[in-house]
This record gives sequence, C-alpha cells and structure tokens, in this order.
Amino acid sequence: MSNRELQPYEGAIQQAKSRFVKVAEESVNYDRECIFAMQAMMKNDFAMSTANKNPGSVRLAMINVASTGLTLNPANAYAYLVPRDNAIVLDISYKGLIKIATDSGSILWARADVVYGEDQFTYHGPAQMPEHSADPFKTDRGEVVGAYCIAKTKDGDVLTEVMSMAEIAKIRDKSMSYAKKKRGPWVDWFEQMAKKAVIKRACKTWPYTDRRLDEAVEIANQNE
Repeated sequence: MSNRELQPYEGAIQQAKSRFVKVAEESVNYDRECIFAMQAMMKNDFAMSTANKNPGSVRLAMINVASTGLTLNPANAYAYLVPRDNAIVLDISYKGLIKIATDSGSILWARADVVYGEDQFTYHGPAQMPEHSADPFKTDRGEVVGAYCIAKTKDGDVLTEVMSMAEIAKIRDKSMSYAKKKRGPWVDWFEQMAKKAVIKRACKTWPYTDRRLDEAVEIANQNE
C-alpha cells in the first residue's frame, strides 16, 4: 500500500463518497466514476491545477454526477469533468440530456441537428416531423442558420422544437467565457452546444420526467 500523500483533488473525490452513494442512481457506481474522474484530472495539467486549487468544486461535481445518474465514461460522451471559471464542473452533453429523458420513459428517442444555409429545411409545426435534406459530403454548406430537435413519445407523438441562429446566439452570448474572451465550448464545440440549447428548450414540452432531467438542465445552465 502506497503512503503517498493525496493531492487535494483526490481527497475531495474521496470526501464526496458518502453523499455520492446516498443520492446516486443504481446505474452509477462510485468506484467506477472515481476512476473516470481521476483520469480526467490526470490527462490535463490545467484541469489538475484547477482541481487542486478548488477541491470543493471537485466534490460538488462528483455529487452532481451521482444526482444526474450519468457516467463519466468518455466512451459514452454523456458528461465530463472540465475546468471552467476557476472550478471543476460537470459538463453535460446533449447526448447526456437525451439519455436521462429516454431512461425516464418520457420519450422513446430524440435527435438534434443543426441546419446550414445551403441545406433544405421545412418546418411543419411542433407536432409534425420536419424535412431536412443536405449533402453531408459538401465542404461548404454555408453558415449555421438554426437547430432543431425531434422527439417521439411513448404514445407515438412527434414533438419538434426549432431554434434560429439569433436565438442560439442569445444563449451563447450569456456564456462568460465567450462574452469576455471569445473562447470556451461555444467556440470549440459550437454544433454540440447548439444541439444542447435546442434540447434544453424542447424538453420543456416533453411528457413529465423524473427530477434528474430538471437537475441536469439546471446544472448545465449554471456551468455554461
């Protein structure tokens, strides 16, 4: 057994265990998520430095993992621990939000996509499937003009939400990292962030879900 002194972030992960176990969904295992969290910190010097300077944020992020029921396994791409604004936060992807909704039984499936200026997109209303055609191999499809989300409920209903680029930009501009320094996820992962924005709006129209989706959206809003 090694007598190596734990770094602050490692201690914070351990301190989160009791609360983690208390609030965790059955699908989330503390020991497994602990490994994923450690790996996330060790692969990025800036993340490790941030975690050691603010270990309390690491503890809170781990508790958020438990409350949402999303794994940190990078292979699933549902959620990540990332450094942001001098803290480590739980960053939930659009895939993670869909995962929670489908697991709860609110919807059978959901899909989000962005629309470019050269695409063909026809909106048929909130209760009909839209038409979206594009050449995926085209090198220039124009600028992004909007995003949409389609979901199918367990009763077979189709729910469609659309968001214009102007609406997406309003959400993007509220991000401190983007507004102040023009950097962060809205720069590095614009399409994914646009999809997440329209999913967060769409889920308000989906049938009632358990508390996890509400909590996940709240966490995503706070951390963005």
